Amino acid sequence: MALLPGVAQEIADVIGRERTLFLIGQLPRHFGGAPGRKSWRVTLYAPRVERLCDDHRLVIILGRADAEKICQHFGGETLQVANCSSVAAAFRNRELLKFAAAGVHRSELAVIFDLTERRVAQLVASATPKPASNLNYCVWQGGEQVRHPLT
Repeated sequence: MALLPGVAQEIADVIGRERTLFLIGQLPRHFGGAPGRKSWRVTLYAPRVERLCDDHRLVIILGRADAEKICQHFGGETLQVANCSSVAAAFRNRELLKFAAAGVHRSELAVIFDLTERRVAQLVASATPKPASNLNYCVWQGGEQVRHPLT
């Protein structure tokens, strides 16, 4: 399994990959960054363990045990966490293809996964193996047309 980008992997080393992706998915996003490099970002403040209260967002999302682990490791820091959108999209696409293979109609998949029917069709088509091509290209050799198979 591929590593997560930047700080997300550091958090995953503390609480695990699945819990990290769940946390990132629950945190609010904001649009920011340098001009020309703006993107959706996730910001997480990890208080010191002694200042972690039961109504803190980390405790609400992860529970006390994992929240304390994060605070022990990152306490007092504001973390700029990658939004992991490519990881989420890859997971979504795998799940979508499972549903499609089970016979769920494209219009239903579009609603379930919040995509357009066209995008669902593109994802299904891109995962479908392509048959070998029987196409040829023609060249002229010595005044005669000669066919060569495309490979």
